[in-house]
Amino acid sequence: MKQYIKSFLLMLLVGCAFASCTDQFDEDGGQIVYPQTAPQGTWVSEYTPDTNHYTYEFTTSENGDCTFTMIAKDGSEEPRVSTNGVMTYDVKYGVAEIAFDAEHSALGQEMVLYVAYQDGAQRTACKLHMGGSALPSISFNAVQK
Repeated sequence: MKQYIKSFLLMLLVGCAFASCTDQFDEDGGQIVYPQTAPQGTWVSEYTPDTNHYTYEFTTSENGDCTFTMIAKDGSEEPRVSTNGVMTYDVKYGVAEIAFDAEHSALGQEMVLYVAYQDGAQRTACKLHMGGSALPSISFNAVQK
C-alpha cells in the first residue's frame, strides 16, 4: 500500500510541475511597450541626494511646438528655471534625453536630463548631467503630478 501512495504522490508532483512549466503566466508576452511619443505632463522628484527638489514639465503648444521646462529649488534660494530643452525620445527603451544649452540653462552651462519612463509614465528615473562641470551627476526618481 505504501508503494502505491508513494507512486501516486510522485506522479502528482511530476504532473503539477509539468502543468506549471507549460502555463503562460505573462499575459503580454513579456514585452514592455512604451508610448510612441514621449508622455506629456508634470513630474516631481521624490528623493534627491543633493536636497534639491526638481519639477519638470513637458507640453505641446497649440501650434505643435514642444516645450520642456525644469525647475530646481532648495530652501535657501529662488527657483532655478531651465527652459527650451530639446528632447529626443527612444521608443524602444522609453527613454528621453533633454538637452539644455548654456543660454537656457539655470546654471549657465550645458545640462542634459535623461528620463526613463516606468509604470505607464507614472514614475520616472532621472539623471541630470551638467556638461563641462566638476559637479557630479544627480540621479533621482520622480512621480507624475
